[in-house]
Amino acid sequence: MLSPIPAPFESPSPATPATAAVPVRERLAGVLFGAGLFLPLGLANLPPAWPDSYKLFVLLLLAATALVPGTFRRVWRELPAWRAVTAVMLVMIAWVVLPLALGDRPWRLVDNLSRLLLLPWCAALAWRLRPPLAWLWGGALAGVAGVAGVAFWQAGIGVERVHGWSNPLVFAIVTMLLAVLAIYCRPPGRRWSAWVAALAVLVAIAAMLLSGSRGVVPGVAALLLSVLLLGRRNRLLPRLAGCALALAIGALLLALVPSLGERTRLHEALNDAEQIQRGYMDTSIGARLELLGVAGRTLVAHPLAGVGMGRFGEQVRRQPACQAPPAPAWCALGHAHNDLAQWGATLGVPGLVLIALVYGVPLAMFVRMGWRRRGQGPVGPAWAGALAVLGLVLAGMTQSIFAHAATSGLFAMLTGTLLGLAWRDDETCNGATA
Repeated sequence: MLSPIPAPFESPSPATPATAAVPVRERLAGVLFGAGLFLPLGLANLPPAWPDSYKLFVLLLLAATALVPGTFRRVWRELPAWRAVTAVMLVMIAWVVLPLALGDRPWRLVDNLSRLLLLPWCAALAWRLRPPLAWLWGGALAGVAGVAGVAFWQAGIGVERVHGWSNPLVFAIVTMLLAVLAIYCRPPGRRWSAWVAALAVLVAIAAMLLSGSRGVVPGVAALLLSVLLLGRRNRLLPRLAGCALALAIGALLLALVPSLGERTRLHEALNDAEQIQRGYMDTSIGARLELLGVAGRTLVAHPLAGVGMGRFGEQVRRQPACQAPPAPAWCALGHAHNDLAQWGATLGVPGLVLIALVYGVPLAMFVRMGWRRRGQGPVGPAWAGALAVLGLVLAGMTQSIFAHAATSGLFAMLTGTLLGLAWRDDETCNGATA
C-alpha cells in the first residue's frame, strides 16, 4: 500500500513520519499535477486560454506521470472502481473510432471525445498523489474572477449575450462548474471560506445571467438545493437565509435593471411558447424541438449504429422544411443540442447506453461515497464531483456537451481528479480499499 498522504488543506509538521516517507519526486509530481489543475480553471473563458491551458495541462500531466512510474499498474491492481471507469471510457471511444476507421469520415471528429482518456488518467494520478483541494478551489476562484471581469466588460460594451471567447451556453456551463468547485472544494471548518464561496457563487450567477443561457438554470437550481439539503441540520437556518438573500438580490436586480431582465431571455421563452402554439417553429425552443424530432426519427431508422459521428447535420438538412428557401435557422445546426438525442442519432442505441454510463457510473460512485461521509459535512471531492456531473447532465438537455472542447475537457479532467480524491477519502473513511 501507499504511504499515507496528508489530507487536503492539511499541512503536517516536518517531523511527521508520513511526510518524511513521501519521496521528493512524488511531492514534485503532486505540485505539477496541482498546477496543471489550476490553469484550465483559472484561465477559463479567457482568450485563447482554454486551448493553451489545456495543452500545458497535458504537458504537466505527462511530467507528473513520468515522476511516479508504476501508477497505472498499482491503481489497476488495488482499485476495481478505476478499472470499471476506465473500461466505460475506452468502450465509448472504441465505439466511435471503429466506424471512423472503416469509413471516410475525418479523424478530427474524435478529438473532443478523446478527452475522455483524461478521466482515468487524472483519477489514477489524483489517487496516487492526492493533490490538495486548494488547487481546485483557488483555480475556481480565479476563474470566477476572470469570468466576471469578461462578463461585465462585454456587457458594458454592448454585447447582447456575453460569451467570453466561446459561445454563451458554453460560457455559462463552464461558469456553473466553477461555482460548484467554489462551494464544495473550499477548506472545511473555516467560516471565512464559506463567505468567500458564497460571494463567488453570486458573482458566477450574475455572469450566467448576462450570458442569457437558460440551459444552466436546472444545474444552478440543483446546486442551490444541494446547499440546503446536504449541510448539517444545525446550520440550516443560515443556509436558508443565504439562499433567500441570493434570490432577493437577483429579483431586485431584475426589477431595477430592465436590460438585465432582457439579457436573461425569460420573455423570449414565453414568446417562443406562443409562437410554437401558432405553428411557427423558427425560434430557440422551436429549433430544439425540431432537432429532437430529427434525432428521434434518425434513431428509429438507424437503431444499431446510428448515422455516424459528424453526420447529424446531413440529416437535418434533408428535412422537408430545409429544402425550400428561406430555410429556418435551425437547418444550419450540426448537432442536436441534447446529449441523449445526439448520441442516439449518431451512434444508435449502444451510443445511448454508453453516454448514460459515461455520466452515470461516476455519478453513482460520487453519490455513494458522499453518502458514506455524510456525517462529516458536505464539503469534499465526492459531493463536488456529484454536483459537477449532475450539472453537466442537466445542461446536456439543451446542449451537446461533447460538441465543445472546453466542456468535454473540463468534464474529463474534473470528474477524474475528483474521483481519485474521493476514492482516497473513502479509503480513509472506511479503513479499506474502495
